[in-house]
Amino acid sequence: MCPSDKDCTIENLERDAHIILSPCDDTFSEFTIKMPFFFVCLYNDKLKIVEFSLEETFRVQNTMHWQDWELFVAQYEAFRTNLLMERGKRTVHLAELYRGVFGTLSTKNIEVRLKKLSVCQAQEQFPCLKLTEKGTAKSIPWEEGEVVVVNGASAEWGDSFRVLQTVQGDRLFSIHQAKYDYNSATYTLNNLYKEVIKNYVTSINTKKELFDKLAKHRHITIVFTTQPFYETVSCDECFIISRSNFEQYFGPVFSSRATFALTKNINPNHKGW
Repeated sequence: MCPSDKDCTIENLERDAHIILSPCDDTFSEFTIKMPFFFVCLYNDKLKIVEFSLEETFRVQNTMHWQDWELFVAQYEAFRTNLLMERGKRTVHLAELYRGVFGTLSTKNIEVRLKKLSVCQAQEQFPCLKLTEKGTAKSIPWEEGEVVVVNGASAEWGDSFRVLQTVQGDRLFSIHQAKYDYNSATYTLNNLYKEVIKNYVTSINTKKELFDKLAKHRHITIVFTTQPFYETVSCDECFIISRSNFEQYFGPVFSSRATFALTKNINPNHKGW
């Protein structure tokens, strides 16, 4: 905000209902600024945090299909990463990048370097040696870590993924599995571990040239599911974001894009960042 402009101070903007402040803890030393979705869109249009339209990505719709859910997960990942960079972050722990995630402390404490992200939809099913963008056939430079790749239709190895590099120089695959369950049956630890094993088996059953590339990366499977999850994750190679911790990761912004029971009490007109 601009203290010299009396109309643009936090106090006046909150008074005039342009924003809402919510304390992050009991000390009131930090606040979450919530603002109408319209202003979030304008904010993105000005700063170009992501190239795609936030209005299209997060607008309220009566239904969400599994394809929309996969794309939403990828686009939110790009937006959140780029927003962290706009705030001056250049490195973060996975616990901050995937806030509220269920996983082991050792994995959450991994510190990674941030790069500005875009989102590409792939024509092929990764893992493959040649990965091209759907609609343009341009090669996708996934190894550079500057793109969230939405995998080709019906791919077994992740619905989307990105490459990260730790501050020590190690390379990671963040492999996203977007699980959309219309009945919201409980997601189990066994379900989670099956995804980890599936991705591992898919990786090792590749030709040597591709296998050598994949083997240079640590694989971390992250399940994003609309189902509730109640167990403790003890495996270092996976995270889960479920109905139980949706608001912690996505924030109230998720309520503007879905009609799940878990968000019906959240005001979709204001978003928290």
